[in-house]
Formats: sequence, structure tokens, C-alpha cells
Amino acid sequence: MNVYAPAMKLSHLSRAVVSVLSVALFGAMPSCAEEAEFMETEAAAELDADSITATYPSGSIARTLNTANFRRCAAVSNSCAPYGQLAARTTVTLVTGRPSNGFYEVATSAPVGGESRGWVHGNLLTIVSLGTPMTMPGGSSALASAVLDRTQSCAPLSGAPRYAKDSGGTRNVPICQSGSAIWFRADMDIDCDGGSSAQCRSDPYYQSQTSGTSSTGRPLDASTLSFVVIPLDTDGFSFSARNVKMGTVAAIVYAGRIVYGIVGDAGPRGVIGEASAKTAELLGINASPISGGVESGVTYVVFPGVRVTRNEDAAEARTLAERAVNSWLGR
Repeated sequence: MNVYAPAMKLSHLSRAVVSVLSVALFGAMPSCAEEAEFMETEAAAELDADSITATYPSGSIARTLNTANFRRCAAVSNSCAPYGQLAARTTVTLVTGRPSNGFYEVATSAPVGGESRGWVHGNLLTIVSLGTPMTMPGGSSALASAVLDRTQSCAPLSGAPRYAKDSGGTRNVPICQSGSAIWFRADMDIDCDGGSSAQCRSDPYYQSQTSGTSSTGRPLDASTLSFVVIPLDTDGFSFSARNVKMGTVAAIVYAGRIVYGIVGDAGPRGVIGEASAKTAELLGINASPISGGVESGVTYVVFPGVRVTRNEDAAEARTLAERAVNSWLGR
């Protein structure tokens, strides 16, 4: 099991401290009180906010997670004071898709303060679709968008603890329940266990066995089969006790793509956000067990009690998972 190690960056909490200090030091400056109010959308974001940090194709579509400052440049400062604020769930277009100081230049069809182009911080955005149209084996971007719509707010699953994205990290990822589904949003580390490819065999943490097995008792192949990893029992909470077991079907959404698979392996206690190399490949994510994965923005939806007959049957997994997703969405 590979643990993805994201680059060090200033935490949301640290930004909040910086903001408070800035107000304390420069409170007498003209318009500072107004700016402090605007600054809250970046600095006071929840620690478990689903932020984006990568470079995306120009023209990619994003959505604001909540109220977001629409700034004149890529910084939290009076010189970059906002034109105004975008409402929650506003759809915007990434101009270049390349972040600067954590901000993305975006365009909106509804000008704010007379301006249609400005900068929004990545901790207030989620990707809806990529700029280059793609046809994926899993499903359409419209269906992926519908799943994101259904998972905009989290009703915490009773009895479930919060999980860390990486070993030793802050446990701030909640497990959510929505109708017939259990879901969470996290990063994606690459699981190569059981993988037959040379890339998977290069994994320094490679294990030949997986928790889920084929109908003949063989390990599942992470390089050819789409599956997600669930944590071992943590703080008295068990996924299997909630009928999420090996072979339970899942839908995974990232950057406008949706693919289907099963729960196929178990990972460390207290850590969540991992999937097979094949899952990453189908989502357009770097599938290297050494340098691959993404830091955030992956939505995992599992359907308790809906299981394949044979864990290795990808076609059955897709059929059952797609049917479960459409039923869950009321289609």
C-alpha cells in the first residue's frame, strides 16, 4: 500500500491565524475592516474542505463549494481586494487551469462588481468537468455532475469516526450517508497490491495478496481491476458491519469522470482515500504507486448490500453499480 505524500502547504487554520494577525496589525488602515470580512471565505474554511490544488486544462468547469471571494489578483491582501463574492454553487470556468498562490483565475457568466474574470482560492472550488471532452469507459460527465450534486452536503454516518487522508495526518474526513449510499470525499493513493503490471511490481510497498479474492481464491489484480480500499475497523466502527464488504459495488468520481468498481482491499485503520491503479488510470489520474495519486477531490460512493457474484467480474460491477447510482439519483 502506497501512502501519497502531498507537498507541504499552509493549512487553512494557519491562513486563519495569519488573517487574524493581519487584522490586528493593520486594523487602522482604510477599508481593512471590510477586507477582513471578505478574507473569511479563504481563511476560515473548514479543515476538511474539498480543495483543488492541481493544474487542469483551460476551460475546465468548477463550482464554488460555498460563498467565495472573487478577487482582482491571486492573493489575500488589500491590493487584491475582492470585486465581490460568488454565491455557493456558482459555476465558473478556469481560464488557464494553473494555480497561482493557491488561487485559480476564473470566468463567470454573471459579472461581480462589473467584472467577469477574477481569482478564487482552490479551497473553495471543486472540479465538475475537464476542459477537453473525454469519453470514459465508466460513464458520462453529466452523471458525474449529478453525483456531485447529490453529495454537496454531508449527513455524517452514525457511529463512524473521521479518517485521515494519510498516515499521521489530521483525521478530518467524515463518512456520509445519503439514502441507499455511503460516501466520502478524499484524496487517492494508489493501491498496487496483487497487480501484475511492471509498474505495480515497482511499488516498494507491494503486497502479493489483497483482502478481496477472485472466485478461485486468487488475489485481485490492481493493475487490471477497478476497486477501492476501505479502512480496517477503526475506533469500534466497522464498514463490514454496515454491509460494506469485499465485492460491494462502488462509483468513483473525479474531475467530471465517473468509473465503477468494487470494494476490493482493506487498508490501515484510521486512513481513507485509496483505490487500485486501474481505477486511477480510468479517472485520468497518474497511476504510479510511487509518484501517482491526487491530494483531494475524489468522491467515493459505495452501495451497502449490492455485491457482485464474482469479485473479478468488472462487467458485472459496472452493471450493478451504474444501476445503483441511477436508482440512488432517482432516475
